[in-house]
Amino acid sequence: MQGMLSKVAQRMMTLPQIAGPHGWRGGGLGTRNQPRQPEIEPRPCKSKTGDPHPGIGFGASRPNKAKDNRQLAPKLQGVVRPTGIVYGYFNGFRGLRTASITVKGRPRLTGVTIRAEGEEVVDTVWWAGGVVGLAESHFPNPTEWGYAGGGGRLDQLTVKVLTALFRDLLVKQPSCMGNWESRLGPVPWSLVGARYRISLLSPRDWASHFKNILHRALFTRQINPEAPSSRCRCCDRETETIEHLASCKVIRKVFKFYDKLTGIKPTSRTERSRYYLLGLTPGNSPLPAGLTNLWLMVWKFIIIAFTTVDILGRKFIPDTVWQGALRRYVSKANALATRVALGIKGGVGVRSSNRQLEPLANIDADGKLWWIQSIYTELTRLQIV
Repeated sequence: MQGMLSKVAQRMMTLPQIAGPHGWRGGGLGTRNQPRQPEIEPRPCKSKTGDPHPGIGFGASRPNKAKDNRQLAPKLQGVVRPTGIVYGYFNGFRGLRTASITVKGRPRLTGVTIRAEGEEVVDTVWWAGGVVGLAESHFPNPTEWGYAGGGGRLDQLTVKVLTALFRDLLVKQPSCMGNWESRLGPVPWSLVGARYRISLLSPRDWASHFKNILHRALFTRQINPEAPSSRCRCCDRETETIEHLASCKVIRKVFKFYDKLTGIKPTSRTERSRYYLLGLTPGNSPLPAGLTNLWLMVWKFIIIAFTTVDILGRKFIPDTVWQGALRRYVSKANALATRVALGIKGGVGVRSSNRQLEPLANIDADGKLWWIQSIYTELTRLQIV
């Protein structure tokens, strides 16, 4: 027994509070005080890596025999017999261990082995986890055939994927994309389309630009047979087209303060069209969300004032347009700050809310809105705050 316990353990077992009146006194553990025969001697550690303490996570782990067996398991095959197809697992000279196929296509061993030659054994085809036939006679094979538009294996297609594949056969590229690229060159449409989403602004704020500018649906004088003239209704100098709006000296006055915020000064006519009409910088780098939202808001009020010139006979006043756009933008920012302060679902995150206003404003943890100095000065001048 002493060979089995350390000295510390022996001292602990002889303590009165542990051993008690009838506890162990250092002799054998049998009824006649005999020791256990034979005594077990501690075995030395055996480690192939030389680790003195193997088995506590430092040595190499043993291979998983079950996993290895699964990897080496034979695959289901089949042979053609006069009575039909016989499925099973081929083991060479041992023959074919036959298996029956359930209604779900799952193989089940029958315990019967038949003779089969290697040249008559054929691979099987699986469809969604079940056996459907032999590879040489089944069509289509999901590992060899698929839809031209993608979608993955045939047996893994879902209703959602199929709907998208059939829809893509009918979907055509919007004509506005080709029209813009023929005039302005390649356009990063993923960057342009990402602006039109419900965040700080709603569809009521960006739908005007989305429909009239991006999709080129603005009813200009050039295509209006009843217009008094084809010249621009704002500057009365050039033919009124959508591209002209980016170069119109009257409309560009609306963006005077906006240009100071971005620090961008396009030089060529193409750069001006890409910058003012599509919101693209000369390097196609994305503008912060706060500036993009302000740009969309400005275009909303430009289109309103632009349309009322011919319909109501009102004069296009750039300062009035800029003041209206900025006032609406401040209203949307205050609403966002209120949602943050009240913890309303959809506006709780201070960080995500600030991303919609950067770099023009910031909302603190208490929901208070802080404008940068240049914007605050402009708001004070226009008597908006």
